[in-house]
Amino acid sequence: MSDQVVADISAVVTFHGEGLLAHKTLLGLERVRRYAESAGVIVELVAVLDNADLETARVVNASPVLRTTDQVLEVANADLGASRNSGVAAAKGRYIGIFDGDDYYSENWLWGALNTAEAKQGDVIVHPDYVVSFGAVHAIGQILDMDRDPGYPLANCFSVHPWVSSSFGKKEIYVKHPYSRSDTRITGFGFEDWHWNLELLGHGVRHVSAPRTALFYRRKAASMLVDQVANNAIVRPSRFFLVPDQWEQIQRQSLDSLSSPAGADL
Repeated sequence: MSDQVVADISAVVTFHGEGLLAHKTLLGLERVRRYAESAGVIVELVAVLDNADLETARVVNASPVLRTTDQVLEVANADLGASRNSGVAAAKGRYIGIFDGDDYYSENWLWGALNTAEAKQGDVIVHPDYVVSFGAVHAIGQILDMDRDPGYPLANCFSVHPWVSSSFGKKEIYVKHPYSRSDTRITGFGFEDWHWNLELLGHGVRHVSAPRTALFYRRKAASMLVDQVANNAIVRPSRFFLVPDQWEQIQRQSLDSLSSPAGADL
């Protein structure tokens, strides 16, 4: 695979035991990629196989959506956060999009996320506007956009995670702030996405959403999240908890963005 390709976006997607679901996920991601490409955006796919079973590895490696400019990494991290870090390290794009191997996304997700990120002042992480849960749980909700709702009490983040695992931002943000390992059964810590999102808040990075985009989140009766809850996992301590005096400053940045033309919704 060419080392000369420089993409606008690297779509980092992790797999481990999805089997045939990986095929549907990749077809969905190709739909997202083609939508972005229709607007002139170059997207590379970075598929990370973390201790993947034989069926999942076969499905991913044989996928018809893979191109010579895409990457398939085989790692043995046994950890979702560490595998995302592996994908980020290999990525050649200016921006990173984080995907899970069994979820779906609206076709305008990457295009909308890129436009939102480039329109904002300061460092931001972009999330889908809506989350549509299906499978074991059926629900729909709107993600917190700090610029749209700058008055949201950040103290709620001690007990509530107002964002999701799906995220988008400059590669340098992901490199500077890698995901932490969970190792829940050993450490008692879990919810790596919650921790990562809070850690970025502690470093002054705002969380926003891309208007009219959606994550279709597969909820399973048995999953890593369910396992973490069953084992009474707690979110790992982060910088966010150490700097409550900076919360007002972070929210002021969101208020300032509302008065700037660059902060207007697309």
